[in-house]
Amino acid sequence: MAFVLIVDDEQTRQLRDSGVSLGVLFEKAPDPYFLGNLKGAFIDVNKAAEKLTGYAREELIGKSFLGLKLLSPRQIAKASTLIARNALGKDTGPDEFILTRKDGKQVPVEIRTHPVKIQGKQVVLGLVRDITERKRAKEALRERVKELGCLYAISELIEKPGISSEEILQGAVDLIPTAWQYPEIACARIIVDGKQFETENFGETIWKQASNILLHGERIGIIEVCYLEERDERDEGTFLKEERSLLNIVTKRLGHIIERKQEEAKLQHLTQVLRAIRNVNQLIIREKDRDKLLKGVCDNLVETRGYSNAWITLLDESGKLVTYAESGLGKDFLPMVERLKHGELSTCMQQALKQSEPVVTEDPGSTCTDCPLSANSAGRSAAIVRLEYERKVYGLLSVSVSRETATDVEELGLFHELATDIAFALHSMELEEQRKGAEEALRESERKYRLLAENVT
Repeated sequence: MAFVLIVDDEQTRQLRDSGVSLGVLFEKAPDPYFLGNLKGAFIDVNKAAEKLTGYAREELIGKSFLGLKLLSPRQIAKASTLIARNALGKDTGPDEFILTRKDGKQVPVEIRTHPVKIQGKQVVLGLVRDITERKRAKEALRERVKELGCLYAISELIEKPGISSEEILQGAVDLIPTAWQYPEIACARIIVDGKQFETENFGETIWKQASNILLHGERIGIIEVCYLEERDERDEGTFLKEERSLLNIVTKRLGHIIERKQEEAKLQHLTQVLRAIRNVNQLIIREKDRDKLLKGVCDNLVETRGYSNAWITLLDESGKLVTYAESGLGKDFLPMVERLKHGELSTCMQQALKQSEPVVTEDPGSTCTDCPLSANSAGRSAAIVRLEYERKVYGLLSVSVSRETATDVEELGLFHELATDIAFALHSMELEEQRKGAEEALRESERKYRLLAENVT
């Protein structure tokens, strides 16, 4: 069934005069709703639908998606199938479309429809939801997983017994393109001390990113990533800004790897750190339950990295405790819990909430007299960092470390990166909870509307 411009004017008048379509449920709903006939034309829309489409109600009523070019020709066929199902009295959706607003802007939407009867007339109630943020979040998560996969693979490469620096560099250059947005046309090259390591398909093009490999502050090499074909420009030319960030991370880590090969003891230390972070990040990707995630992170840091203890506290906007997890402290952490319930933060916690970089306390036993955990850190140092993503602070991550580790700039950087990954996971969980809440609200709205429609009929 194709979209047509025929509208039953008498039906339109009856539905509008009935008051049902302009009732509280329909007109004041925060989500865009519409009423349509079984031929695909609008009978009525609410204010949210006007805002989403950019069209006034008067411009929409009596028109079809096809007539207004709200959908592309390719998507019209898909929408026609939904109308055919509605004509048979069947619900549809959620189905994703690209909606073209009156101003020409394209918006990804999700459409659900439900056939209802109003004053004996069979019509269609539809919900159109803007899913731009959801798709952005999914894309961000997908890209982050690719980045983590690349970093995990490089970490595993380093761990291979007896592997040489040359094997590490060749393995890394083969892994790098897999993390880029278009891996099928990406290639890479690493040049270190005059030696070149390339992917089999390497070819230098104008679509290139490069980052210097530094050792003790001096340039010893370069990593280059090229696209063999042009792609749509965004952020930094052809490349995503996240790809620039990842390239810098990989470059930095390769510089560290070369240095560690020169100092075998330091290499073993880095491997242990990366293994711990890899295990935690794998947990972040796998675990969907917030409390289990936090507990698993703490356990992994103690068991894999060798910290004497680790704890995470999530705080509300007033600084009071929402939930917590710990490992290596047990009952000794309960006094801290009681203080946090009342919003009483120690000095290092207050400082960590004010800055993005980790706060290191070299001798908590003598300098943190206001902290109930200071006695548990005798002879050791403590590092604490806020969990922040997109300017939202979720809480704090703290670990008890050796004094030598507390001064290691690299490990503190990885500790900070880990905190960002945990905050990203919490952000993703929030989005998922919001999605579920929205679906539940939709189901409740549909239930109420059915009851209202039944009462009218």
